[in-house]
Amino acid sequence: MQQRNARIDNVINIATLPLMAGTTFAKAEAAVAKADAALSANARDALVNEARARSTYLSSKYGEMTSAQRLARIDELAGSNYQRLIGKAIDNQQYVYRYLSEKGLSDSVQYGTLRGYTTTEYSTSSAEVAHGAQILPEWGVPAYRVQVPVSDLNGFSVARPMGNKASIGWEPYTNSYPEAGPGGWTQFLLNEVPFDLKNVFKLNP
Repeated sequence: MQQRNARIDNVINIATLPLMAGTTFAKAEAAVAKADAALSANARDALVNEARARSTYLSSKYGEMTSAQRLARIDELAGSNYQRLIGKAIDNQQYVYRYLSEKGLSDSVQYGTLRGYTTTEYSTSSAEVAHGAQILPEWGVPAYRVQVPVSDLNGFSVARPMGNKASIGWEPYTNSYPEAGPGGWTQFLLNEVPFDLKNVFKLNP
């Protein structure tokens, strides 16, 4: 209100018509109201223009899409980018690592193959693996490290969150199960490769 009165005073001060005080004040107040309306209209126009510019930008980048199609496309691009990111991390190493419970090892020996959640993180500690890879106790205690030569890999894919069950989003670093540990390890789904016992090492507690 003080700011509004000050603006009215300014209008009164520059008024040049020989009007009575009451008439001058009323005319000045009307002028201020008109200016406020103009400013509001300009603000609305600015917002509309900004929205139109944003829409034009998105259309030029993604084409004419619905909101759902645009989100799906963004999700697809994110998956490709994470795939490339993990690929670079793998290429910088001699081995990647699959950590197995006693049952996991037994199954791998039985089928002669290895696949599933794998990481670029090396560890000799079962507890460290469980915390970094966010392995819940009911999934089995990590007991073995399998070192898979990068030269033997047959491809991989980036996992979706929540055990690869989510329909959108990606989890190149473990974070879906904070109750199991702080996470933060790289993870990807290893395509099936031959299993070799010579690459298996027992973990410390």
